Amino acid sequence: MIQNLLWTATHYNAANRVAYGSLLVDPGSYFEGAVGLGLTVRLARLTEALLPSLLPALAYLGLAVLFWCRRANLKQSRGPLTLLFLFSTGLLLAGLPRLAAHQLFFMMAVFVILCSYVLYFLVTEKWLGTLTMGFLLVAVLFWASSTRQNSQFTQNLDTPAGSLRCKPEVAALLSALVTRIHPGDGLFVFPYLPAIYFVTGGQNPAHYSFLQPGLMTGELEATVLGELQAHPPRWILWWQAPTSFWLTNWPNSNPDQLHFPLIESFIQSRYRDKLQVGRFVLECQIESCDNRISDR
Repeated sequence: MIQNLLWTATHYNAANRVAYGSLLVDPGSYFEGAVGLGLTVRLARLTEALLPSLLPALAYLGLAVLFWCRRANLKQSRGPLTLLFLFSTGLLLAGLPRLAAHQLFFMMAVFVILCSYVLYFLVTEKWLGTLTMGFLLVAVLFWASSTRQNSQFTQNLDTPAGSLRCKPEVAALLSALVTRIHPGDGLFVFPYLPAIYFVTGGQNPAHYSFLQPGLMTGELEATVLGELQAHPPRWILWWQAPTSFWLTNWPNSNPDQLHFPLIESFIQSRYRDKLQVGRFVLECQIESCDNRISDR
């Protein structure tokens, strides 16, 4: 594990570097044109987005206050608090250099526990009512946000992975894929979106489940190309995402390294378009596809 973390840090450090707690969306855009209930829902979304970044700071600040002011009251909890502190610090170090709000979300549980310890020792009975009302308000905001998010998933779709509930645009793509790609078919999803393997049951002949522009090296691209040439899959799903997508989500990526020319040339020479849904193009190996049928 340590060897893998060190290798990743030395190879993928530059493109993955972001400011602590950074958001993928400008916070100001959350409130554009929002009024009434819509404003409440968007406030909830912003609260959700900011909370993962705030909790670690609040937890460590609270621990410092506890050890400075209430050290005598912590004797029985010193062991668990020390363990939680070390564990949470390890999580943050393992997440470097990409501690954006989205990544911090997956670490929230340990910081919720730490903050609970802090509140237990710091909050007096006088403030208990106010604190409870604050938690209830946050819970209502999260409920509103969750309800709003869930209302977008209106389409039911049966897949080899089970029944899914999707947004209409996602359902259109997945429906087109699962009717063509059968479980066990050779499939290479390029360059990103490895969940497609799980949903369709397609088998990836390459070692990597995704190739991220700006992160993967030329050596890794050559390795994958060799695997594709040795075992060419029947299907290739090519996500032709715009450059802005990669630079928004990974702002320190090298703009000149956002393509895989060797693999793109391989696809263009040995595959043909079978279907296009938005920016997703399903390519079929020329030798294995029926040229008499067009699925466009």
